[in-house]
Amino acid sequence: MDTSCSWILWRLPAWEIVIAASAHLSWTTMNIAEYTGMNNGVKAAVDHGVTELIIVGDSRLAIQQSMGVIACRKETLQVQLMRHKELTTKLNSVRYLHAVRAYNASADSLATEALESRVTKSAEQGKQSSRHSTAFQKCSTPTSRH
Repeated sequence: MDTSCSWILWRLPAWEIVIAASAHLSWTTMNIAEYTGMNNGVKAAVDHGVTELIIVGDSRLAIQQSMGVIACRKETLQVQLMRHKELTTKLNSVRYLHAVRAYNASADSLATEALESRVTKSAEQGKQSSRHSTAFQKCSTPTSRH
């Protein structure tokens, strides 16, 4: 099944967009896509020198497994969770917040665009505005067949 994911790195308190990215994923599950977006977001934060991170996501499963609230029993998700834990060890502080999809519209819109266009892209910009320059780069997109 084709899926997609996205991640947005915001610099607070000014709400500056550091990176907004989306990925089209072939032959994977929705849960793998959710972890892929979250892990790529954490990697982007680490790559940009972030030391304190608040992860907001609309996947209750990925958020709760990352927090250790619920067990992760599927081997494919355990691999993603281990990668997530490896990435977050590079941060001084990480907090999690589950948001319903309606309140995660920016990321959901990017993921929908990636799924419909079947394109993976990343845009970096200084501040959110209607006029901005973009730089596209290849994103990390794992594939798994189920």
